[in-house]
Amino acid sequence: MNTKESLELADFYDSQIDTHHDIDELRILRERRNADCSQTRRLPPEILTKIFSILGTFHYEDRYTHLKWVAVTHVCRTWRDNALNEPTLWTDFTDIHPKWVREIFTRSKAAPLRLRYGYDDCSHNTLNFVVDALVKSPERIRELHAIDYDGSFIGQLTRPTPFLESFAIELGAGVSFPPNFLGGVAPRLRSVRCTGPLPLEAGWFTNVRNLEYNGSLDSRAYLLTTLTSLTLERGATYGMSIDTLLSALESSPSLECLFIVAASDMDTVSRPRRSTPLHLHHLRDITFDLGSKSRMAKIFRHLRVDNIEKLCTSWSYNFQNITMLEHVCHFFNTCYHGDDLRYVVYDMSRGLEMYTRSVDEGGPSLFFRLYAWADPSKIVKLLPRCVPRILSTRLHPDMKALALSECDTIEEVHIPYGRVNHHFRLDGASLSYPSLQRLHFGGVVSLDAEQVSQLVTWLAPRQSKVEVVIREGGIPAKAIDALQDASILHFI
Repeated sequence: MNTKESLELADFYDSQIDTHHDIDELRILRERRNADCSQTRRLPPEILTKIFSILGTFHYEDRYTHLKWVAVTHVCRTWRDNALNEPTLWTDFTDIHPKWVREIFTRSKAAPLRLRYGYDDCSHNTLNFVVDALVKSPERIRELHAIDYDGSFIGQLTRPTPFLESFAIELGAGVSFPPNFLGGVAPRLRSVRCTGPLPLEAGWFTNVRNLEYNGSLDSRAYLLTTLTSLTLERGATYGMSIDTLLSALESSPSLECLFIVAASDMDTVSRPRRSTPLHLHHLRDITFDLGSKSRMAKIFRHLRVDNIEKLCTSWSYNFQNITMLEHVCHFFNTCYHGDDLRYVVYDMSRGLEMYTRSVDEGGPSLFFRLYAWADPSKIVKLLPRCVPRILSTRLHPDMKALALSECDTIEEVHIPYGRVNHHFRLDGASLSYPSLQRLHFGGVVSLDAEQVSQLVTWLAPRQSKVEVVIREGGIPAKAIDALQDASILHFI
């Protein structure tokens, strides 16, 4: 049916509806109109199912979010029948209202489930019958999120779970996994997040690739050989020395991504006994939250990778000694082999982030977070030897000018938002950013007449005009001519 025929049929049904007053007849006519005139009636059921499942992934602000898509079942009978009879649309038990539990479980039929257990009293009371069913049929578990303080639920999962892909488990004090957890078999298990003692030697752990761990890391760390991503929270780094941490990493030669949070009692006194750095050939992405243990940055003196793509370090707000950052920058200098970093400098937090792969719409980037330093030039001197072409700054107006203003390789400067007059101070010094070709104002940046005048004075000494990009209405109309004389002006 083409569009013309559909409109003609809709007009016919509308005329019939206008002449009928019986409630039952009106309901039947409206149902027929929805079914016969809708362009979506030709969509096969599997396409509708895919669309409904995508709607179920949207994030909403209130509770019980993943069932918001159910509103589509009120559109027409075809949509309703398709949705109610498709088991895969009713498999998520991670955040549901108690009154839905039994109905959803019935609609899911034999499809694998996502389950969250024990987050509140409601979960215990309303999901117990689901838990009982899953204990009897563990092949229905696809994802499991469980807080099991007394170990009663975890202790019952002693049969193989062939379709289990990931689990996140928080165990109570004194609770541990049973020896026959999952029957020792979980062939599809790839991701594990765990708080509490984790039996790394267990057979069901064999195929895990992604581990987020907040428990004691024992001497059997060599069993982490399959990991490509490792996160060690404070519970895992408790009392750990650099030597112990390096040994754990040495047992994971396939690592690509590493995230470590330093515990307050990490051992920063003991010196590593290694004569040569640990070389992890596949590691590309490193995040290290040093917290109050800035001395743990010494680990970067004992670590090598073939080519780092991201390095992020952060430290406590009261950290003022930048000596330890020398280790971080030395590591980046040694392990990064590119030559096209984009420098991004701002004062919203504290730490040093270095990205050599694309970040947002920009190119390879070095994020330099500042906090509580009036003069960032001391830290800038520690930056990698890589030559910056692009600089993006988000500095507070009260901070002093960034030392990179004298860098003769920077061709672009991006000022994303906020007040900008501190970037163009005229102090009689040498020309800042002497190789500048493009100045880009983003976000809601607006320049008043005085700032435009200062910008014109700042641009005037240059031999060639700089391209200035600013949003429409970002400068007063009377100042446009003056800025056009000193630059190549573009509005966005």
